[in-house]
Amino acid sequence: MMKPRLPKIIYNNKAKSILGEINKILDSKITTAASVPEANRPPSAAELEFERVHLLYDGMDPMMKPRLPKIIYNNKAKSILGEINKILDSKITTVKNVPVTPAWHRRITNKIDSIRRDIGILTQNQSLNPSSSVTKKAKAILEREQSLENPTATEILDHLKQKLKAMAKKLRWYKESNTRRQHNSQFSRTASVPEANRPPSAAELEFERVHLLYDGMDPMMKPRLPKIIYNNKAKSILGEINKILDSKITTVKNVPVTPAWHRRITNKIDSIRRDIGILTQNQSLNPSSSVTKKAKAILEREQSLENPTATEILDHLKQKLKAMAKKLRWYKESNTRRQHNSQFSRSERSFYKNLESEDHEIETLQENKVPTPEAMKKFWESTWGNRVIHKNTRWLFDERTRVHICYPRSGHRN
Repeated sequence: MMKPRLPKIIYNNKAKSILGEINKILDSKITTAASVPEANRPPSAAELEFERVHLLYDGMDPMMKPRLPKIIYNNKAKSILGEINKILDSKITTVKNVPVTPAWHRRITNKIDSIRRDIGILTQNQSLNPSSSVTKKAKAILEREQSLENPTATEILDHLKQKLKAMAKKLRWYKESNTRRQHNSQFSRTASVPEANRPPSAAELEFERVHLLYDGMDPMMKPRLPKIIYNNKAKSILGEINKILDSKITTVKNVPVTPAWHRRITNKIDSIRRDIGILTQNQSLNPSSSVTKKAKAILEREQSLENPTATEILDHLKQKLKAMAKKLRWYKESNTRRQHNSQFSRSERSFYKNLESEDHEIETLQENKVPTPEAMKKFWESTWGNRVIHKNTRWLFDERTRVHICYPRSGHRN
């Protein structure tokens, strides 16, 4: 403001020559920004002002910030906005791979929003005191929705609700179809990529983070799992987790399968043992009411004898348990013989090899159970350390006499 005002320039030959000289001097004094590296270039006045305003108002409550003045769009404002846009381009990081909403999704959601808006207007029009604007809009909707013959407002409202339900179902079907198409395309792209060279997905990285966070932690200290709402999103997430778990879990092959007869007999044995335990507990001094009730049901069920007592039924169950255990042992031995015969008929070599491996396992178990010197001393001391007095019966005397007569030089002593 203190600088002298520039006089008006008359554009003649003299003025042009003077301006040419001034431009030559300025070209020699000013270094262009293009020749200076970005890191070494000093910030401009606009950049310094931007940093000052950003530090001043960053993080401030929007309600506390000063109101922006109205911008007059002239050449000066355009140049200032151009400088600000250049600064913002250098500050803002561009987000790549932004999900673009498909056209079909926008089209269907717009229809759903329109139907919902019409339903809201008709519902509001059926209230006690609707406004004139609501009545006018409802009248326009009723005139537009004339698919039925002489429809009432309630019929049109029901028709719009059914239409909304159909559009929502159509949107869901479109989403599922699009998801399947994307999965198939992604599988066709990643199928040719080796597993070792494929970069981990976001789900795999999150799984590794949670696994490292909670692995080895006390189960009582882990956070409580929330209830899962089984919708399409939850199903897709569970599908991704199952794929990750398939790659992490090692599958155990040749798992021994328990035969059906073994499960059937063991279940019967467990049931009999449970009944015996209840009856034994019922014979104690102070059985609980639940035990008494269960024992009464068992006594009513086990009526194979004529007027049996509780003790007789208990003995009967014990005999039944012993018989079932014997039956299970017999079934196991029979099954083992059948397996050995089948294996011998298929391959004698593998049969004898398995026998040798079983014998080796038994020897290994016996070798692993090596007794201590104290245990060995105690065992043999109990056998040879105590003096034993034998009986002197008649037949022992006769045997000694007979041996002495038959073998007079044997040196046999009493």
